[in-house]
Amino acid sequence: MPTQIFSVSNATGGLNLRASERSLLPNEALDLMNVELTKNGGVLKSNGYIRINTAPISGSPKITGMFYYVKANGAKYTLVTAGTGLYLLGNDGSLTQVYSSLANGIPCFFATFNDVCIIVNGVNHPLVYDGTTVTNLPNWTTIETTGYPSLVEVWKNRLWLSGNPEKPYRLYWSEPGNHGGWTTAGGAGSVDVNRNDGQKITGIKTYFDSLAIYKERSIHQLIGDAPPGTGGPNEFRLRPISTDIGCVAPKTIINVGNDQYFLAEDQVASLKTTNAFGDVNTQNISYKIQPILTRINRSFVKDAFILHQRSKDQIWLFYPDGVSDRNNKVVIYDYGLGAWTQRNGLTASDGVVIDSKPYTGTYDGNIHQQDFGGNYNGSPIVAFYKTPWYGFGDYARTKRIRSVDMTVLQYGNWNLQVQTAFDYQSYSSSFNVNLAPTGQSALWGIALWNQASWSNVTARQSRKVSDIGMGKVFQVHISNSGANQPFHVLGWDVAYQFRGLRP
Repeated sequence: MPTQIFSVSNATGGLNLRASERSLLPNEALDLMNVELTKNGGVLKSNGYIRINTAPISGSPKITGMFYYVKANGAKYTLVTAGTGLYLLGNDGSLTQVYSSLANGIPCFFATFNDVCIIVNGVNHPLVYDGTTVTNLPNWTTIETTGYPSLVEVWKNRLWLSGNPEKPYRLYWSEPGNHGGWTTAGGAGSVDVNRNDGQKITGIKTYFDSLAIYKERSIHQLIGDAPPGTGGPNEFRLRPISTDIGCVAPKTIINVGNDQYFLAEDQVASLKTTNAFGDVNTQNISYKIQPILTRINRSFVKDAFILHQRSKDQIWLFYPDGVSDRNNKVVIYDYGLGAWTQRNGLTASDGVVIDSKPYTGTYDGNIHQQDFGGNYNGSPIVAFYKTPWYGFGDYARTKRIRSVDMTVLQYGNWNLQVQTAFDYQSYSSSFNVNLAPTGQSALWGIALWNQASWSNVTARQSRKVSDIGMGKVFQVHISNSGANQPFHVLGWDVAYQFRGLRP
């Protein structure tokens, strides 16, 4: 019978755990780990991380906050909170303590306003850091005498605070242009957001010309330009966005382009503007990976956080999986492709993006630069990609797989392991694509060189192995068999013949 070719040159669909094994698209993955999907359709092993601090913080405490504070004069400060201290992370990896009276182990939130950094945690008096000294936020007790805020944002040239555990429904705003001004006569004020609904405010974030106010199971929008009672035409007013979905982890709220992403109780969702001017809707963007989200440990989900890797069109969600009390897993959403991938081997308590590079803090007082290098601070990264079950358009007929041609990029002397399986069974055979540096034989079985760069850096190669086996449906599993080696697979071709109908 004539040989037919099934070609896969587009792996941009990402992980899909909701579709049946027979209905996944050819560009989707049944399972994958520690890989990225490139816009040319390839599968690329993820980068690793390095530790950048020269030594852990004394006592190896959990990192509870990270912030990149930039002043108008160009001075830049990487702030880290851990244990009871506020630290500066130097370019040389040093950590210098600048404050030592924080509540131990409590998450901190930050904002820059009037060229100073505001720090809140819901336990301590709000703090102000100006690059030299740490002081209390002036005049806070003018507006509130019970409790301290744990959430902070800047909107409409005012400082906005919320998350007071004594009054978890209340939102406060400062006088315009004055973070130390909290008198109603000067324009400061507060509002209770659905005080009697039994929900606390879990996040506040600027969204276009409004302030999004998140509660545990609802979202509200504050619009306007001036406090109520001022008599202006556009006073502050609240309106509901959603009454059935909210945010469960305040550090997952992040603006990306026209969307605002956040982690809800059962999904990663986004606020999206609609065609009707001023209307905002919520959208579930994580339905394809819903089984992963059902395993999040709800007892510790409030500690989850999201980082925006803008240079790669990615958001990284760090979350506690299963019974873990730590953020021990990562899922990554490529919003350019609309695709999800997943990572393991990363554990982080907090993070920040500095100059388009993601940094994370650990539970033992270390700082890591992510998306860097080929290993996890010296430990190997095990990466793999599992294809859908290919029926080649005809599930009812048995096929003989004659060959699999892998098109890859060379990064040195390493093996790409390719495993194959038939009919929903475990792997039945495997072979290595052995790419050796220049001057060594890279051929195994039958190999076709399409293009080569003899600079010992990259080369493109197709690998062919004959007579793999027979079955109704076929699957390919690609992994770095050396566990510490990179791979970049551009696509693969499967040559097969029909063998007639099964009895």
